[in-house]
Amino acid sequence: MTGEQQQQLNYKSLIEKVTADFVILGQKDTCKTTLLKHIARELMKDESNHVIIIETFPQFIHSFDTIPYMVITDSNIKPKDNKAYLEENKSYIQWSKDYDILNESDILQFLKENRNCLFLITCEDMESITTVMSFLIYTIYRRQYQRAYYERLERINDTFGF
Repeated sequence: MTGEQQQQLNYKSLIEKVTADFVILGQKDTCKTTLLKHIARELMKDESNHVIIIETFPQFIHSFDTIPYMVITDSNIKPKDNKAYLEENKSYIQWSKDYDILNESDILQFLKENRNCLFLITCEDMESITTVMSFLIYTIYRRQYQRAYYERLERINDTFGF
């Protein structure tokens, strides 16, 4: 990429080039949150966009414009009974680790009521964080997939309709 091309690639042109969802990853102190704030502001200007941010660090909700947010804590996640299962090669026994999200209906209602929103996950262990993130991503994508599958594409930009 030439120097001129690099100068032209700013967050606004990045938004124009992205045609689907994207993830921002980077090392600590590389301005990921600042970039996300700028991108979110631009995307929220268009009524057809849904901006849903999943965050694990509270700084975002204290330093961003007004956006509805929901905090999900350890008390919202309950481990299911772990069950043993035999691994494929039958050389050792593995324990499954699964969780229930106790406020699932509240999360669905929150998504229904807010076109743009932020989820702050303050759980301590990675399994709980992953459980919540997986639930959110699956729920959002599943709704959009169902609308596309049943040829209701005109409703893709609606609120998620839970």
